[in-house]
Amino acid sequence: MNRVTYGESEMYVDDLMGGCAEAELIHDLAAAREKCVQLLGNGAVADDKTEHGRIIDFIGWDFDLETRMVSVARRNFMKTLYGMICMRGSETNPTVREVQRVASWASRYSVVCRSQDEIGCRTWAWLVSL
Repeated sequence: MNRVTYGESEMYVDDLMGGCAEAELIHDLAAAREKCVQLLGNGAVADDKTEHGRIIDFIGWDFDLETRMVSVARRNFMKTLYGMICMRGSETNPTVREVQRVASWASRYSVVCRSQDEIGCRTWAWLVSL
């Protein structure tokens, strides 16, 4: 993809994300769309899902060029917090699947909780596994 665009792009499974200068945006969107259609056929690109801007939610992460920060998307944070709270408040022992799900969230999001490790996701993972 990077051969046909001015900016840079990365692909994760069936999602494509790229970055470019604002002046190159129209060209890069068209070039990326054309290349995807060439490789995968008509209907490969869902035009209604195509977004552009300086603040974007992409595969569960918020990318904010204004603040130069990448953080967990609010929806994913709330889902993780809810799952952890429900698991600790349960009257019965959690299933293996529940523990694996919460451990997966905790390991994924502990990267952004390092400065708050005492109350961060790593501590949550430890509490949940008691």
